[in-house]
Amino acid sequence: MPLQNEDFECRPILHDPLVAVMHHDHRFASVDEIAMNDLESEPIILYRNDFSLHKAIVEECLRSGFYPNAVCESSQKDFMMQMVEAKLGIALLPLHIAKSMNPSALTYVPLSEDPLHLELVMIWRKDTYLPFAARAFLEEANRHF
Repeated sequence: MPLQNEDFECRPILHDPLVAVMHHDHRFASVDEIAMNDLESEPIILYRNDFSLHKAIVEECLRSGFYPNAVCESSQKDFMMQMVEAKLGIALLPLHIAKSMNPSALTYVPLSEDPLHLELVMIWRKDTYLPFAARAFLEEANRHF
């Protein structure tokens, strides 16, 4: 959980692993999984540096012994997938996004050891009223995730 504080309530909404998204004819497209250090010499398409996933990906690459060779940064998942489709690099994207891509051109491969995740959490003060809309959102999120 991103926040450990007795004054706040935290409810996980989504815990989604990141996967390596690549063109279907990439040399890694047929492997079962990819280790982070396998990406050392690969061009990487990253989220912009104001996204938490950017920092998480860079930190995981550094733990694996290299700095990512970022050829492009974007805030738009569709643009990132278009760059992958143009064979400009590999993108690390949440699984639910990878499942929505064009399967005729792109594929995805899980990362070994499952090191990176997109986590969405709803946080609110314990001592305040949670409006009906927020409670309804939580119920709906619990049904879908």
